[in-house]
Amino acid sequence: IKTAQATPKLALELENLKSYLAIQETRFGDRLSFSVEIAPEILHWRIPSMTLQPIVENAIDHGLENCREGGTVIVRGVPQGDEMIITVHDNGQGFPADVLDLFSLGDWTDETWKDATAKVGLGLMNTHERIRRLYGKDYGLSIESRPDEYSLVTIRLPKHVGE
Repeated sequence: IKTAQATPKLALELENLKSYLAIQETRFGDRLSFSVEIAPEILHWRIPSMTLQPIVENAIDHGLENCREGGTVIVRGVPQGDEMIITVHDNGQGFPADVLDLFSLGDWTDETWKDATAKVGLGLMNTHERIRRLYGKDYGLSIESRPDEYSLVTIRLPKHVGE
């Protein structure tokens, strides 16, 4: 199977994400709000399946779980030259600096992988590594965060529109 055939369009990935978010809205009620803002011109671009949900799930489960009110997750996507940039922003508890240091290593040993997975989360680590294996080390996730304020996960992918 070619990568293009196994990879859904962003529009389908967003439909799957919206189904997941509907469940979370039921679970959290008014304590949580979501916004999805995607540039229409990238909706037909291809993206590895299950790229967005693990990142949004991490934002909710780790960043916003303890918010009593006012939790927000914003997903944005824009083209940038021959790349797609998708960000997932939450106003939750953020990542501690030592966790960000582990994630930014990039080339992990078995021990640093275990440490990073335990602290960052398996979903983020697997998503990052899957993107890097598909498209190379120039692509994947980056994390910006400030404890008790926000987390911003940026997904960088190449333009891929094949059938």
